[in-house]
Amino acid sequence: MLQHVLVIWGSKDPVFPLSEGRQLADALHAQLVVIDGAAHGPNFQDPAEFNQALLSFLDGQHE
Repeated sequence: MLQHVLVIWGSKDPVFPLSEGRQLADALHAQLVVIDGAAHGPNFQDPAEFNQALLSFLDGQHE
């Protein structure tokens, strides 16, 4: 069964650089959303953009 995966990453993450987020998304065949300016906690640093990305992803899963 094919699973859809979303990876949300902060562009300024000091713990795991964006290059690692891209590698993870590629390995999982996942959709990658990068939140510009966010660090390691994009859900806290830009909750509006994080929630929009998550809701858009979930909305697309009803197909």
